[in-house]
Amino acid sequence: MAYRIDEKTVARAGFGINTNSESFRNNVQTYPEVISASYTGANSYTAAGNLVTGIPPLIGPNLSGGSVPLSPNYSTWVYPSPYRRGYSESYNVTCSAIWAEPG
Repeated sequence: MAYRIDEKTVARAGFGINTNSESFRNNVQTYPEVISASYTGANSYTAAGNLVTGIPPLIGPNLSGGSVPLSPNYSTWVYPSPYRRGYSESYNVTCSAIWAEPG
C-alpha cells in the first residue's frame, strides 16, 4: 500500500504471510521417520570408499521388536504427527521525502 502525502512525500506499508520453508526433501516417502547413514574416511583427505567397492549396502532396522536400534554411523529424526507447517509474518512501514538541495 502506498499513499502520496504531498508532491514530495510518500508513505508505504506492506504485510506478508509466508509458509515455513521446510522442503520435505528428506522425507518424501519416509514420513514420519527418516534414517540416514554417514561414512567417513580415516582422515579429511581420504575417501570413505571407492568406485570398485561401491556404496556400502543399507541394512535396514529390524522393526519387529517395536523399536529401531541403529548402528553408530546411522542417525534418525522424527517429524511430529500430525505435522503442522508453521508460517512467518512480516511487515514494513516507511516514509520517503524528497528535499530540495540548498542552492
